Amino acid sequence: MLRFFSEELLSANRYEPGFVVAMRDRAGIEEVKLYVDGIYKLELVGGGGGYGQNYSAVTSYFYFAGGGSAASFVGNVKLYAGEYQGVVGSRGENDYGNMSTGTHTGENGGNSVFQTVSGTAIITAGGGKGGKVTSGGGMTGGAAGTLNRHDNDTADEVAAKTGSGTKGNANIIPVQGISPVYSKYSDSYGRGAGYPSQTLGRDSTSGFFRLTFLRTGDLR
Repeated sequence: MLRFFSEELLSANRYEPGFVVAMRDRAGIEEVKLYVDGIYKLELVGGGGGYGQNYSAVTSYFYFAGGGSAASFVGNVKLYAGEYQGVVGSRGENDYGNMSTGTHTGENGGNSVFQTVSGTAIITAGGGKGGKVTSGGGMTGGAAGTLNRHDNDTADEVAAKTGSGTKGNANIIPVQGISPVYSKYSDSYGRGAGYPSQTLGRDSTSGFFRLTFLRTGDLR
């Protein structure tokens, strides 16, 4: 006798604690379809900001402003069966002044957003801002990304580990890149750009998204 099972039933039966429903580690959109109401662990990190750099013929210095790191969110959320999207923010590109003067500003990192399929944001982990240098040698490190919880009833306030990133460094000497508050991804996702010759001074990195099923029931 043949037995047929629906996609929904098969998917629901896979939802054991710790089952990763969706994940994305590069910029773009991850489509998510949930078959089970329950508590999920959401990990969301925005993209890091790029750095700005220029050169002064008067002082013979390169002026540098590092990018800010992204905001991050790690916590339990109550979600219902339905369709969602995990939007992962891109990394901010650097603006190399090389031997040129003028104002140079790194690109802002992209926001990472967990939202409904219709585009209603639930949580947004903002990208870090680009560092800025001016022709006069003014240096402003990129601002930190900020976290926006659009639905405060969704997320467990106690379980969440959130960060608003770190402002980028600015100096006439090479400085290190800045990492997001959530240290688990400090070397991989949401990092603000630092000067290339430094140990931590590399290009900024894109954001991250992962959704893991924990259990049925309510937040507690």
